[in-house]
Amino acid sequence: MHNDGMHFRQPWVMGMQQEVERLKERFHEQEKLLRECEALKGQVKMMLMRVAELEKRNLPTSFPPSSPSAVPTISTSKPL
Repeated sequence: MHNDGMHFRQPWVMGMQQEVERLKERFHEQEKLLRECEALKGQVKMMLMRVAELEKRNLPTSFPPSSPSAVPTISTSKPL
């Protein structure tokens, strides 16, 4: 673009160029964060699978985990 006084040197053009550069920088930062989040999401998924695998190995075999005897209870009632 040439400097004919109507285009390149106008303050609003410079302002727009600065805003575009700022937005491009912000876009690249967000893109990087998104990639990092995706990587973390994959790591969390792998850890959850590993935890589930370890929990299966360590479960007691005498009663299912959902039975009342599997969960300790605390009495909150006072004696009469």
